[in-house]
Amino acid sequence: MNQIDLNGHKAVVTGAAQGLGYAIAQRLVESGASVSIWDIDGETLKGAVSTLSEIAVEGAVISSEVADVSDADAVDAALAGSTAALDGVDIVVNNAGISGPNVVSWEYDVAAWQKVVDINLTGTFLVCRAAIPAMRAAMGGSSTSPRWLAKKAIPTRRPIARPKRGSLD
Repeated sequence: MNQIDLNGHKAVVTGAAQGLGYAIAQRLVESGASVSIWDIDGETLKGAVSTLSEIAVEGAVISSEVADVSDADAVDAALAGSTAALDGVDIVVNNAGISGPNVVSWEYDVAAWQKVVDINLTGTFLVCRAAIPAMRAAMGGSSTSPRWLAKKAIPTRRPIARPKRGSLD
């Protein structure tokens, strides 16, 4: 496996209790970073923290925040918690996202569409809005927003693709 040296780095990964977000967090931890994982599912988050803590290098911190990325106050509180736990943040991975119902667009419920937009687009904006000033003050940092699913041509997955394409890296 390719190995990168992230010793001393402090990362936040959203949507990281399971799936791709967890895999990203695991790779960061394996590379030596301290990591704060965020998710809306607090129970699954506890298990993820436990597992990541077992593989963390000595001195690395693993923390978690239960957060709804579509809620500005929740994002601000989660970032404050992560910053305190890790003593700063210099990497942010905006992974949180949902696909919504698996239906054709003309049968898509407007409320379900709005939830997808709120989490996938507004959530990405809110996390960047909260994290980037702190990262800039610390003289650097990096933020990314994975688009792997948004790039797939799956007709019934358009609702996830549209909002994710609306965000800027």
